[in-house]
Amino acid sequence: MADPEREQSPVVPPGSSSEPGLNSGAPSPDTELQAGGQEEEALEEGGADGALMNPKPPLLHLRRDVAGRGHRRIGGQNLRANNQTMSPPAAPSPSPSPSSSSSSSSFSGRRPLLLSSEERREMATQQRALKEERRAALDPRHRYLISRLEDAGTLGGAEVEDALISDDKFSLVEDFFAANGSKKLMFFYQDVKQDLSSVEVTHSATDQRKLFLTTGCSERLLGKCLFFLRATDKAITTANVQQEVNFGMLACGDCSLLSSVETLLTHIMLPALRAQQTWGSVKDSTSCPDVQSFLSSVDQFICNLSSARVNIERQFQLQQVDLPEAIHQLSCPADYTAAANNSELVEHLEGVVSVWTNQIKQVLTESKQMRKEADDVGPSAELEHWKGRMVTFNSLMEEVKRPEVKRTLGVLQVTKSRTLRTWRELDGDITVVANEAKDNVKFLYTLDKFFGPLGKCTPTRLLEHIPRLMSSIRMIHTISQYYNTSERMTSLLLKVTNQMITTCRSFLSQGVARIWDLSRPVLLQRISDCCKLNAEYQRSFQMVRDKLRENPDSRQFDFSENYIFGKFDAFCRRLEKIADMASSLESLAALQHMKVEGIEKIYVHYLSIVSTTTSKTYDVLDHRKLEFDSDYADFQLQVRSLFQSLQSLLDFWCHQPLTAERMLALLEVFESGPLAGLDLKQNYMLLLQRYSRELELLRKTYQRQRESPPHRTQPAPGTYDPLFYKISQKTMDNILKV
Repeated sequence: MADPEREQSPVVPPGSSSEPGLNSGAPSPDTELQAGGQEEEALEEGGADGALMNPKPPLLHLRRDVAGRGHRRIGGQNLRANNQTMSPPAAPSPSPSPSSSSSSSSFSGRRPLLLSSEERREMATQQRALKEERRAALDPRHRYLISRLEDAGTLGGAEVEDALISDDKFSLVEDFFAANGSKKLMFFYQDVKQDLSSVEVTHSATDQRKLFLTTGCSERLLGKCLFFLRATDKAITTANVQQEVNFGMLACGDCSLLSSVETLLTHIMLPALRAQQTWGSVKDSTSCPDVQSFLSSVDQFICNLSSARVNIERQFQLQQVDLPEAIHQLSCPADYTAAANNSELVEHLEGVVSVWTNQIKQVLTESKQMRKEADDVGPSAELEHWKGRMVTFNSLMEEVKRPEVKRTLGVLQVTKSRTLRTWRELDGDITVVANEAKDNVKFLYTLDKFFGPLGKCTPTRLLEHIPRLMSSIRMIHTISQYYNTSERMTSLLLKVTNQMITTCRSFLSQGVARIWDLSRPVLLQRISDCCKLNAEYQRSFQMVRDKLRENPDSRQFDFSENYIFGKFDAFCRRLEKIADMASSLESLAALQHMKVEGIEKIYVHYLSIVSTTTSKTYDVLDHRKLEFDSDYADFQLQVRSLFQSLQSLLDFWCHQPLTAERMLALLEVFESGPLAGLDLKQNYMLLLQRYSRELELLRKTYQRQRESPPHRTQPAPGTYDPLFYKISQKTMDNILKV
């Protein structure tokens, strides 16, 4: 137990004592006792690591008498020297009040300021026993967590295990495993500053990288965040830990935290959500609008996150230059006058302002240059561009308001330096450009609600948004102060066109790798929907244009329609050619069902055309791919050749000695196939001639045998003949079509 006399002794800070014995002479018995207890505990705990893991009270010098008499421990001088080297002196304390004693102790608020060696050894023994108890309780669930943390590249397996069982928040692990427990378990792996006023270390006092449990509420993330997530309310057992517990990591060391979160959501979370087949009671997520709306909102959040990250990176900063110390001490007009009288200082400041001026000129010049954009960017890129400019010039305006910049300009203003003329001109330009960017962002944000439907809706659902979209664009053109130029409005409408084309291409390829993998009726219907979207888009534009023309005093929609809609028209012409190819192939597919001798070779030719058409590696939906036009011409030649082969086969059989009934059946077979490409009128005329000859033969036979007709099962001459009626009706129908 501690000596009562010692506990009642006044506390004297080492720096405030005037007696050499308290600072550089022999240590007091209390100091020796404290140092000896720390040495023994450090040895028991395994050196410096044990001392770091078990915080001790601060090193305090207690005054017993003036001379500081007392027995010295063997080696106490070295320990005292080490403590003076490694630990700073404790803060002065007027008296060892109960509150100060309790706040200085890291073990318990009820313990005294100093502990005896026996108590320290007892506490160290209890801590070791607790660690061993936790180590013995580790099971495959804990081993799974340890292995994941080790795979993350933090520490070795043994070090991770030791950090886990030594953590004061070890109970968070059990809460994570429990039924209806916490859904998350977080570790931080980062540099931790040691509180040297309460921890005695035996090595250099630098930041130490540690792995520790955290709730994420009190500690700042400065390194890596390694987290485990569970989605079930069931208890985590050794049987289900690998299936129910997911592991992830965020890093905010050298890279941005926003970038790390964006990568996690983009490459892990969102693909996992899209691959989810069932959502509770919802069995088919693709047909549920709520699920699709949620996925769209996640995608939009990722886009906003990316935009925020890029805008932060775009912030403008004036070049860091070395300013004289006198600049930082300017506070009154007399100081500025004195600084202005220093010619060397003024010359240096003019050089600094020249550096800043050139930097600002470069930014302004870059903002006026023509933008390099892909030719298929959508309207959201326009908003992001102006948001970026707003961030750049707003941050520039904040930079020129910094105190050191104002002081520098103040000194040059007193001297009436010529460099300020250029600075004032640039300051005016910055204000104009910043106001322009802010105004444009304000108006373009009115279109933000349409960007989602433009990119996600089908062409059919997009039709309902077009009139309101055109009304918003008209409002921007009418009201905005900076964005109402013909050049910018035409560029905005062109970006809307680009987005519609991109949406149509995604719609046409939805669910398949190539459009030819779709069934041809579905492909033809999708092509029709895309062409209707183009027609409605142009119709809405023309309605707004015509309405504005009724009021000549208002700003007109005098934009180049060919420039705005030309790409969409070219895209639709490409779709019409694809539709023609799909229709031809669908018609010729009936060849496989035709039961005519000689059709097999023609069907093989058809399969060759299909294979050639569908095996093209380029994107046929890209209307800029000119090789499609030559392939389409070859396709038409091949189809015409196939129809010629069909016509030749039909003509061949029609010139064979067939009866009228068999010839009629043959024509019906060809009529049920690809009739559109065949000319059957001549064949029906040939059938009629053949029937006329048969009818004349029948008349002669009748005249010859009418007196003594032979016994026959066929209808008698002059009575109703079904075959004759059938042939006549079919022949007359085809003749009337001519």
